[in-house]
Amino acid sequence: MAKNILILYITESSGHYRAALSLKEALLLKNSDISVSLVNAFRYYHPLSEKVINFFYYLSIKRFPFLWGRIYDKKTVIRNLNPLKSLIHFLNLKKTRNLLEKFQPACIITTQAFPCGVVAFYKRYYHLSIPLVGVVTDFFPHGFWPYREVDFYTVATPEAKDKLVSENIPREKIKILGIPIMPKFVQENNRKAVASKFGLAPDKKTILLMGGGSGLGPLEKIVEVLDNSYVDFQMIVVCGRNRKLYRRLSSYRRTARKELFLFSYTEDVDKFMDFAEIIITKAGGSTISEALAKKMAIIAFRPIPGQEENNIRYLEEREIAFLACDYGEIKLQVERLLQNRDMLEHIREKAYNYAHPASSLEIAELSLKLIE
Repeated sequence: MAKNILILYITESSGHYRAALSLKEALLLKNSDISVSLVNAFRYYHPLSEKVINFFYYLSIKRFPFLWGRIYDKKTVIRNLNPLKSLIHFLNLKKTRNLLEKFQPACIITTQAFPCGVVAFYKRYYHLSIPLVGVVTDFFPHGFWPYREVDFYTVATPEAKDKLVSENIPREKIKILGIPIMPKFVQENNRKAVASKFGLAPDKKTILLMGGGSGLGPLEKIVEVLDNSYVDFQMIVVCGRNRKLYRRLSSYRRTARKELFLFSYTEDVDKFMDFAEIIITKAGGSTISEALAKKMAIIAFRPIPGQEENNIRYLEEREIAFLACDYGEIKLQVERLLQNRDMLEHIREKAYNYAHPASSLEIAELSLKLIE
């Protein structure tokens, strides 16, 4: 019987899920004799509350992001929630046992802190030695990540490693391997082939705009502002699952001054990233990691306070990404970069120094060694 690796994530429209998919593909590339199972931990443990939790999360980050920023990773909040967290993990013991009996995993990988905590608590309660790998999908781990029962953590930066060490996680248990991205981001796509496939002008400067899988952020307004720029360029906009945004931009495209190429949820992001010089995006760990692997100049607009803000601040301090606070600043940054080719190329080459294009393959290799 083939050994099974169980990957636990939360929410299909999240970077945690994208990381899980990336790891599954990498694991099977490394060893086709194993099996890999993916489980949405929120849906499994709390099916009735999953939609409620997701609703209030997206409501808070869209309408009241400052409130999310005030509670995110605050030590007092985490400390006060610890008793409740332990109670929830205790109440989930039976479901965890059923999950492990069903999948019989030789190793468990988690791409979010909640399932990591559930499995870690189960290991501690029953004194189990099943390998557990915690894959941090932002540039910094928050306070709900550290558990002594985790065999290995994978992180994106030395600073993230130091933070876990400060939470009493042994340094040798923490590997700086990056945030998981699809193995295809290692490969470079031919520019002329991409242009031919999607009808793009092969020699024109190109901006890529993304709002994550849910198409979050004011992409429509950003397109309108950039459409009035005196610099000549074309725009690729990935709307994700946001159908309203796609319809509105489709209508706007009829009178737009610049060439506008629209896509809903797509598997061709790696091709667009190879083609475009600049990306304007929300600052999720997965998207940022993909952009770094593709040597893109990154402009983030109004990142979610907390994890996304931490991601972009880290890169901004190293002068390889830009945080824009208003629409005019986005336009100025784009024009400045496109008109100063040397500066743009310097930023793109510097960005690659912080990339981990083979992250998923390296995390897969680490995990497979645990089941040898």
